[in-house]
Amino acid sequence: MKIIRQIALYFAASVMLVAVCAGIMFNRIHALNVAHQRMAQEWKEMRILGRFLDDVENLIGLISADENQSRLSDITVAGLKNLVPALEDLREESVRPESFEEQSHMMVERKDFISIQQQFMSFVSETQLMQLKSGPIAVEARSDILKELELLKKSAGDLQDFYIDQVEAASAYAQRARQQIFYQIIIVLVVFLLLLAFVTSWFIQLVKKSTESMIKHEQGMTIGLLAQSLAHEIRNPLGIICVSASAICEKFSKESEERELIGGIVTEAKRIGSLLEQLLVLSRSQKELVSCDPTQIIKDVVGLMAPLCEKKKVQMSFRDQADVKEVLWDKNQIKQMLINILLNSIDAATGGTIEIVSISKGGWYHLTVADNGSGFTPHAREHAFEPFFSTKNAGTGLGLFVAKNIVESHRGRLTIDPHFSSGARLEVFLPLTETA
Repeated sequence: MKIIRQIALYFAASVMLVAVCAGIMFNRIHALNVAHQRMAQEWKEMRILGRFLDDVENLIGLISADENQSRLSDITVAGLKNLVPALEDLREESVRPESFEEQSHMMVERKDFISIQQQFMSFVSETQLMQLKSGPIAVEARSDILKELELLKKSAGDLQDFYIDQVEAASAYAQRARQQIFYQIIIVLVVFLLLLAFVTSWFIQLVKKSTESMIKHEQGMTIGLLAQSLAHEIRNPLGIICVSASAICEKFSKESEERELIGGIVTEAKRIGSLLEQLLVLSRSQKELVSCDPTQIIKDVVGLMAPLCEKKKVQMSFRDQADVKEVLWDKNQIKQMLINILLNSIDAATGGTIEIVSISKGGWYHLTVADNGSGFTPHAREHAFEPFFSTKNAGTGLGLFVAKNIVESHRGRLTIDPHFSSGARLEVFLPLTETA
């Protein structure tokens, strides 16, 4: 379930990241689209304004080039009258509200156009231009028309300059939007590759841990099957060897070479017996959970180790700081785990001290066993929990391996404190969720 939650978390984070990046990208693409719309609209208005300016300039040319200075031709009169609907067309496009236009931009267009329209419409009203017909015209009226057309041309030119500036601004904005989209694509790609690398690394570590767990499980099963197959076959002859060798040993004097040799046989036979006991512990795959007092279990084991501590001249102390009175444990397995750890500590701390401390914190029963022996070398700490690894000449190499398997079968963990410099300190963490 933990792995599934982690995968779900990474998937949700990836989806959220992609959604955020997509949102930023779509925002920039929308901005680019708006800029293009604005450019298209400005060009459209510029074309209409350009045609209007062409009409004004043509009229100015016609009136200025009229051979008969006192008459207006039909073409000139028609052109003057057509300026009014041309202004209407220009007004319709120039002041039309667009969703992509800023309010200030619209206000400038409206102001410039109104200046043109009001000025010319005032002239139309005063001179009754719409009723004007071809034929004789006063020199003053002709001069007024030319003057008004020049002013109209100037005002329209100013508006055209404004449109040109707006097109350039929209073009620059579109260019910036394109650059931002390009940079964002690169950033999204880099983030995606980093996320992919992280997930790949995490998946490789997950496979590695799963493989190591399977290997350890297979080792335990192999050792358990080996123990079940050989334990009963070896125990009986081994017991006979021990008893017979001890009986023979008693017939020789303490200083004799024969007694020393036979004593070696007895010692090695007992070591084989200890190895068999550890193998039998591994072969017990099922836990027998019972309600028990963890403090009492530790006190029982400390009492059991007292004679050995006295022989090795080791001072052992236990401080109970855990406010826990009842848990569901396999009592015998937990005792065996503590015995294995304490046997290692007693051998390492001969003539020294061992301190056992228990506390409860964050849903865990935390037990530490610290001694002032020589401690673990980095190599020994790395391989301490591997089966048959031992730094002692007479060690079986199964004590800590069995202890770790017992703790893990209770959903806990057993670790060596790498920062403890005054010897060795082992830490046992057992969950308190399975309380009675």
